[in-house]
Amino acid sequence: MALYTADAENSADAENSSGNVSPAPAFQTQAMKSGAASNPIAACPATASHLELVQIAPRLQRLNTLLQASLYGEEDVDPQDGGIVVSDKITYSFDDILSQVQASPAELQQALADRHAVELDGAWRTVDKSYMESLLETALFLAIQQGWSYTALPQQDLIEGLQANGHDARLVHHFLSVYAEQQGEGIWSLKEPMVCTVFAESLLHSKPKWQQEEFMDAWLNSIPQGMMPDLAMLRGVAVQEDTGTQKLVKLFNVQQLPCEPAARFKAVFQERAQWSWRDLQPYVEDLQGPGRSAEALLLKYARRVQQDPGNPVMYSAR
Repeated sequence: MALYTADAENSADAENSSGNVSPAPAFQTQAMKSGAASNPIAACPATASHLELVQIAPRLQRLNTLLQASLYGEEDVDPQDGGIVVSDKITYSFDDILSQVQASPAELQQALADRHAVELDGAWRTVDKSYMESLLETALFLAIQQGWSYTALPQQDLIEGLQANGHDARLVHHFLSVYAEQQGEGIWSLKEPMVCTVFAESLLHSKPKWQQEEFMDAWLNSIPQGMMPDLAMLRGVAVQEDTGTQKLVKLFNVQQLPCEPAARFKAVFQERAQWSWRDLQPYVEDLQGPGRSAEALLLKYARRVQQDPGNPVMYSAR
């Protein structure tokens, strides 16, 4: 959409019948772009200036800051009934967040879903990772104790079991929505890749770099019986390195990297000087959006390297 000011005829195209500029679609984040063009037909060349709305990617760094400040964790749990205690944390409603984050309502809803945020007492909050993992550990213990299959967890029994261990029912529902998939009325199946990744991250936090074979053995021994680990599950969580003499697995989590493209690429190339697109993609794909295609990002922030036509294409810092 463009607002033209060269003459009344052009202006009318950008205005509705009431004389106001037509509103932008509610589901897009847009920026105003200015420009000018000369009119080659007129005897006395005139300049037509215009303002154009162009769709851009939402800017979500502020969202991360707000959610981090209101993080829900163990300190927010009432030990008496598992409810939410009154704390001095500042929390934010959807409208509060929308007023501070450059995103449309639909984009903000998606960003909250991507961050596994949950609405509690009118405020949107993310749940501390360690608290979510404690819910998972208790759920796994109950499954073993009660003889439940990981692919057929009874919802009501699980909720009651977790509530008996001091967890708010709303957080239990949130846990199921993140770590499990509904298989039928009142039946849930744990997401095997997500559960396996939790245990892999625990190993990697205790020791950030592992010899691959040693890591796979430790990982297999740590996960629930019947589940099978696969390095593909660690996409965006860890990188694999081949030194020529040994293969390594190293912690490098995209969730810990900056949201802004320039800072993200800087961090990525500090970790490794050259990347294949296959290895790089998990660390930059969330940056893509309107005006930010993968090609545009690579062109702006990376340098294409290929020693000869027979070698794979690699990317390094500009």
